[in-house]
Amino acid sequence: MGQIYEPITEDTGNPPEPGNRGLNFWQRLWGVIASPGTAFQDIAQKPTFWGILLVQLLVGGFLAWLTSPKLQEYTRITLEKTGQSQSMPPEMLQLTLQMVAIQAVVAAIILPVIFWLIEAGLIKLYAQFTLGAGTFRQLFVAAVWAGIPTLIGGIVQTALVMKTTAENLVYVQTSLALLLPKSQAESFLYLFLSRIDFFTVWSLILLAIGAGAVLQQSPKKVGTYLFILWLLLAIGLAGVGSFYAGQL
Repeated sequence: MGQIYEPITEDTGNPPEPGNRGLNFWQRLWGVIASPGTAFQDIAQKPTFWGILLVQLLVGGFLAWLTSPKLQEYTRITLEKTGQSQSMPPEMLQLTLQMVAIQAVVAAIILPVIFWLIEAGLIKLYAQFTLGAGTFRQLFVAAVWAGIPTLIGGIVQTALVMKTTAENLVYVQTSLALLLPKSQAESFLYLFLSRIDFFTVWSLILLAIGAGAVLQQSPKKVGTYLFILWLLLAIGLAGVGSFYAGQL
């Protein structure tokens, strides 16, 4: 994240100069993973995103559909444990389980776009105070490409879910929460550590590099800003989660 980047010109929508076609889709995809500094320089100069956006949303939706039977079974078990299923007609229970699957797929398609828009907006706000260059479109594109680790994490988690019983679905983790026993799953520490996910941290690092390329600033400074926001969010969500868990 401490790499120094050469200044880039803000995207004007003009075609690239002859002989400077930049990276193609596959070169960008591999570059974001293996050489993010170079890849995000190219992305900032030519902010195209439809290809990677469609790939992430389609794969994310497919993964949600693939794991939906496990989610439905987990929901049914939860309703039985709380006694809610006993007061529901069979057709209502079946409809509820169907809606759970549909909502999971829809969320997998819609929520990433919302998150990318929020990330771009927060970085654009940061740019207003630091006089950073770049447009909202460039920042949004950087956020989309920086989401690749999250997609990889989704694939890993899907593989784990498919090998896990429905009862233990909530314990599937790729975060530091793995260091704690399941008995602490509702504690503040467990919920906080569950936010320290390897793929999430990787994505944040890429976002800092991409935003640094767009804003023509040090990725370390942008990364510090993003890390503070993420830390506050993780603490807040863990606090709310542990509070409500204690009320049950």
